[in-house]
Amino acid sequence: MASALQRDLETIELPIPMIREQLLPAMRAMANGEPLGKDVRYFRLFVDSTTQSPRQRAFFLQISAEFFCAAEHWDKARDALTAAAEMPLIDVLWMDRCPAIAELRDDAAFARARAIVAARAADVFA
Repeated sequence: MASALQRDLETIELPIPMIREQLLPAMRAMANGEPLGKDVRYFRLFVDSTTQSPRQRAFFLQISAEFFCAAEHWDKARDALTAAAEMPLIDVLWMDRCPAIAELRDDAAFARARAIVAARAADVFA
């Protein structure tokens, strides 16, 4: 049992250096109103991690979609949103109201992703 818990702890701690070194500086810059720039490659490290639960990956895909929109990487934002919809995402309110992804709402891919998420949410809350 102790070794299983240790392995879980190691899995949890795995992304901490990445968060500290790459994500936090970007978040601080955003909070200070600094330009985001166009370099968004570090988000792929979070999204592509196979050590995360599907829900956690969906969450990072949500954040990625927002960040890609802010950086005007529309195709990457659309891809992140579509991928999040394929995960266990049920956050219809985020899709409907998040101002960061407003530019995507008129896109056909957004409508398809929203329909998937809304159907899943309806099943969960039925």
